[in-house]
Amino acid sequence: MKIPKKIQLMGKTFKVVLVAKIDDDNGWGEASHHNCYIKIKKSLNSQTKMETFIHEILHLVYGCAGIKENERDIEITANILYQVFQQIK
Repeated sequence: MKIPKKIQLMGKTFKVVLVAKIDDDNGWGEASHHNCYIKIKKSLNSQTKMETFIHEILHLVYGCAGIKENERDIEITANILYQVFQQIK
């Protein structure tokens, strides 16, 4: 699967960009509902980029839905969804 340059989510268009550095030095990605973007570290391998993309989408969905989130649940769900999406050809 290829990461798109933009996505529609919850009535908004989010720009998806690959960047050299994430604001959180240890982070692989970040998302902003208010600024309508998802950033992914471009030095990651393709699998990790896609898992990070899914991970950041989940942060946006949980936040907008008012669901209390934690990194562990987001990470597990992103990894499972990545495996499912890999089966779709």
